Amino acid sequence: MRLDDVDWAAKPWKAVSDDDLGAALAVPSMLTMDEARLYYWLAAQAEGFGAVIDLGTHRGGSAARLLAGLAAGSSQAPLYTYDRFATPEVRSDMLTQVQTALAPWGARATCVKGDIARQTWSGGAVEVLSVDAAKSPTTADRIAEEFFPALEPFRSVLIQQDFLHAKQPWLPVQMAALADCFQLVARAGNVCAVFIPTAKVTSDHLKAARTEGLTDKALLARLDEAAHRFSPALPAQRFADQRAMVLANPGVRDAWRMKR
Repeated sequence: MRLDDVDWAAKPWKAVSDDDLGAALAVPSMLTMDEARLYYWLAAQAEGFGAVIDLGTHRGGSAARLLAGLAAGSSQAPLYTYDRFATPEVRSDMLTQVQTALAPWGARATCVKGDIARQTWSGGAVEVLSVDAAKSPTTADRIAEEFFPALEPFRSVLIQQDFLHAKQPWLPVQMAALADCFQLVARAGNVCAVFIPTAKVTSDHLKAARTEGLTDKALLARLDEAAHRFSPALPAQRFADQRAMVLANPGVRDAWRMKR
C-alpha cells in the first residue's frame, strides 16, 4: 500500500478501540490516547517488508502499542526498541522491567540498551520508525544519519513524537531541511507529527539537514522557515513556543536543560 493514498485527514486510527489496544494499555506510557491509537494503527498496517523501530521507549509504552498493532495485522516483522533503560529517578536497571512488560507479545521485540546516538543500523529496510529520543541536535542528527536512509519512499512511515515540543526546536528545523525527502501527513495528540518519505535520504540530504552546531541566530532563522513551511497544517503557536524557548535559553541544546 502506498501511504500517500491514505486519507490522513480522516485520521483512520480514531477507529482503534481500547479493546484493540488491550494489554498495551497496561504498560506505562506518556503517549496520549490519540497517539497510542496512531502507533497501533500504523503498526497494524505494516506489510512486513522492513523492521519496526522504536527509539526511546522509556518504560515500554510505545513499544507495547506498536506490538499490539503488529499482532493485529499481517506483518511478521520484528520490533527493535532502543533506550538507555535507566533514568535518574529509577536507579535500578529498567531493562528487565520493560522486557517483562512486553512479554505478552512473545519474542517479537528486541530491546537494545545504550545511548541511541551511538547505535548503528544494518538490518535493511525500516517500515515504521518511531522517534522519541531526539532530545538534542546531536542525537537528532545521528538518528537521521543512521535510520532515515533505511526508509522506503511512500511505503515507510516516520513518527516524530516530540516534533512540536517547545524544548526540541531542532526537529522542525531538521525536517524542513529534508523537505525534498519527506511529506508531513498528520498530527496526533499535542506534539506528535507523522511523515512519509517521498525519496531516498542521501548523505547530501543529511549534511544539509544537520542541526548540531547551529548558533541561536541560525537556529531561529531556520525555525522561522520551518514554521512557514509547515503552515497552516501545524499551529503557529507551537513554533512560537519553540522560538521563545531558544531565546530564554541561549546556547542550550539539551531538552532537559531548557527552562521556561
